[in-house]
Amino acid sequence: MIYYTLAGVVGYALVVGATVCFLVYVGMLATLSNFFGNEHAYKIILVCFFVGIMFFQLRSLIVDFISERLVKTGVQASGTVLVAENCGKQGGDNDQWFQLRVAVNPSTELPQPREVYIEQLFKESALQWLKPGVAVGIRYSPKWRLAIVEHADAYPRLHAGPQFSRRRS
Repeated sequence: MIYYTLAGVVGYALVVGATVCFLVYVGMLATLSNFFGNEHAYKIILVCFFVGIMFFQLRSLIVDFISERLVKTGVQASGTVLVAENCGKQGGDNDQWFQLRVAVNPSTELPQPREVYIEQLFKESALQWLKPGVAVGIRYSPKWRLAIVEHADAYPRLHAGPQFSRRRS
């Protein structure tokens, strides 16, 4: 989880820093009559911007890795969907992103009941059954405090978002 946070922070810092430096650079070109610019400064700004974008790509790969590890090593449990909200489509596909609040039922590996927030990709057919009150199979990681729904209509892919925040319960 620290790599996810680190990649996000470094990515934002590089992109915002490069944007600010570029605006200062353009401002100096426009206002100072004897300032003809520095080609190396311009290249460094561009490199920082593109490296920042690469860190966002790295963050996406980290989310995919965490999703895969969660499916392979997570504790199998059952849960009840408390809230299910469609929050968008995946590109040009018919697949849908859903935000779920799931109550995890106690089991031998998870003695206490808990609620988890899941933002996951589902097939279009999930619109028919993914409603509050439905029982679903999940994989849960107590170490990461993350869960993923196991179903034929569910892709093993989480969305980078609030479920990865350090303040979650």
